[in-house]
Parts: sequence; structure tokens; C-alpha cells
Amino acid sequence: MTQANEAKFRAWVVDMITKQHDGGGCGSGHCSIPDKFEDRPNNHGTMAGAAWAASAVYLGRQSDLDHIAKVFKGYLGDRSSYADFNYGTLDWQSDPSKPVGINPKGATLQGHNVDGVLPDDQRRWSSNGDFTWPPPKEPYVYEGLQGAIVLATILKNQGYNAPSWNDKALLRAYQWLKKEANYPAEGDDTFQLPLVDYHYSAGFWNGSKTRHGKNMGWTGWTHGSASSGGSAGSGGGGGSSTSGSPEETLGPPENVRVIVDDQ
Repeated sequence: MTQANEAKFRAWVVDMITKQHDGGGCGSGHCSIPDKFEDRPNNHGTMAGAAWAASAVYLGRQSDLDHIAKVFKGYLGDRSSYADFNYGTLDWQSDPSKPVGINPKGATLQGHNVDGVLPDDQRRWSSNGDFTWPPPKEPYVYEGLQGAIVLATILKNQGYNAPSWNDKALLRAYQWLKKEANYPAEGDDTFQLPLVDYHYSAGFWNGSKTRHGKNMGWTGWTHGSASSGGSAGSGGGGGSSTSGSPEETLGPPENVRVIVDDQ
């Protein structure tokens, strides 16, 4: 990229982060990416947080990264770090008086294990958001985790040990989906599995091909060799894909040029 083109691209990145976007926003439906991250404790917010963090790394904005980490720690359950999210119905919160993005370790509701539940995404299984058991297989939960696991990975690369925060909140979320909801990742959510194993050596990914998600892809290639990658049939659900949607290979397609810069 030429110096002139890079300057234009940097200006575009700044504009995308700071401008008011339509759809699924805050209050009136219009808000910036940082505003959405600070307001929405669900898939809208986590996707915004990952986008903001990626831009902050590219632009060299350390103060933004510090703030993003603080807000994300609050989302993961540390209300002393940040607690100004705007929640929906609280039926899936283990403590409705102290709502969080991911229920704390050991949390229960009506005698059922909700440790690791994403309450503000799980509630979206119905218009009322009411608690029910067995738990519904709510796709928005994996959507929220798409943003969260990518954000945690970006922060980890920048020296923040986000995957460990709040009793490994993200790992507990994936464990709850697998064990309690009986809901393995499939389709464009499978890219998350190599990342989960990269951070936790948890045996979620069985080495099968994955689909790219809405904000990251080719994780079997970028992170798979460093993960535990469980043996075939280990129960991660990594081999699933949405009917009619092609699986991606472990690496990028031949017509994509990949530039790796470790600086």
C-alpha cells in the first residue's frame, strides 16, 4: 500500500469507528461503534468491541485499547470495572440486581446450572425472554461469542490476559452450550472452536474444516497448530456446517494473498 493510500485507509477506519451507524443501535437506533460496545451487552456490543479493538491496534491508540479492555472485563462479569450496559429482560440473569454479560461461576436459576450463560443473548429465544428448561438453542448466543472470542484474542495479542478474566468466562460460556444446552457450534460459528482451544486447550475443535464467521475466518490455519485440537470425535462439533454452505479449508483460498506482519 502506498503512503497516500494508507493515509486514505486510516482516515476511512477513523470515520467508520466514529460515525453514527444505522440499525441495531443505541436508543434511537443510531450510534457509533464505541457507543454500541459500551451500551449493548450482547452480540451487537461484542461485535462492535472487536471492530473497535482491531481499529485501535491498527491506529496505535493505546488509550482506546485500555478502555476497551476495561469495558470488556465488565461484560465478562466484573461490574467494578464497568457496569453501564443497557440490558433487556433479566430472566436469564442469575442475579437480576447485578446483571452481567456472562453469568458468574457456579450460577444457578431454579436449581439449574446457568454458569456461563450469556443472559442478554439467551433471552432472545422468545419475545418475552423468559427462563425455561431445557434451555433453547439460541443462535444469538454464538453470535455474541463470535464478537467476544475475537475481541479476547485481539486483547490477548496486545498483552491483556482477557481469556482468563472472570474465572475464564468465555470458556464457561462454551462449556455451558456444549454440556447444558447440548448445542455445539455449527455453520459460520465453527471458526470459534480453534480459538477456544488456542486459549484454553479444551478439546472443542476436532480438526475438521471450519466456516469463516462474520468477523474472522481461517482460524484452523492461523491458530489450529497452537491449539490442543482434540482428536476426531472429541465432541467439539467442529465438523458441522449449514446445509448448502461450503466449508472453508484450513487456509485461505489460492486467490487470496495473505501478508503476515509481526511488527
